[in-house]
Amino acid sequence: MPYAETISGRIYYEEHGRGQPLVFIHPPGMGRVVFQKQISLSSQFRVILPDLSGHGDSPAVRGAVTIEKYRREILNLLDELSISKAIICGYSAGGTIAQSLAIQHPARVKALILSGGYPSTENIGLRMEHEIGEHLVNHFRRPLAKGLAAAHTKEKNFRRELAAHMHKADARVWREYYHAAQHYDCRKALVAITCPVLLLYGAKSDVINKHLRIYKKSLKYKQIGIFKDVNHQLPTKKWNEFNQMIAGFLTQYQKTETNDILIH
Repeated sequence: MPYAETISGRIYYEEHGRGQPLVFIHPPGMGRVVFQKQISLSSQFRVILPDLSGHGDSPAVRGAVTIEKYRREILNLLDELSISKAIICGYSAGGTIAQSLAIQHPARVKALILSGGYPSTENIGLRMEHEIGEHLVNHFRRPLAKGLAAAHTKEKNFRRELAAHMHKADARVWREYYHAAQHYDCRKALVAITCPVLLLYGAKSDVINKHLRIYKKSLKYKQIGIFKDVNHQLPTKKWNEFNQMIAGFLTQYQKTETNDILIH
């Protein structure tokens, strides 16, 4: 089984395909299985799906969970796989880690993709979602896993697989990941992101979409994709269009290797 040694100990990962490395970072509790539909991108890219420590098949993190520690885990994974530069895709709170990588280690990030990303939990609705998540992990962990799985897909087998993978997550780590993401704030540092950025949102996810205005103001090279008739769960509910938009964005960048045509 593929494990990588990191600052937090061993973490499990899947690897599919060849080509440009494309790393997906999951939100609290969910693990790599939430990106099952993105494995089809391996026909064009080297798709890498880690379970962050304390999630899925990765042992619990040593010490407190921080965005910085998870950032180092991803860097350690890249080092172990001899990858000098990768495309990083963060989903929801996974985007806090992805942004931290692009800001603190720009030489390691070729392009940044944020699905339902936010630079901070500045609005009360998003802060409450994180606080509720922490509470549910403490007291209603299994119903929370079941509810998240149901919100992500109507496919029964996939829903069961998602829930089963979330049941493996360490409760403390899950809770602390919510807390760390809630208190992450990179609004002032966004100007340091120099790579092309793809921002993807569901049109019905108002509490998340409000952050798009900050990215529009702060990011120089960006593309924006808004998906109709869907909330926040783009990788699972709109996976075909989601994958197509990622492939199109990266193919465009690969052909030009310049940033000027990526401004939308």
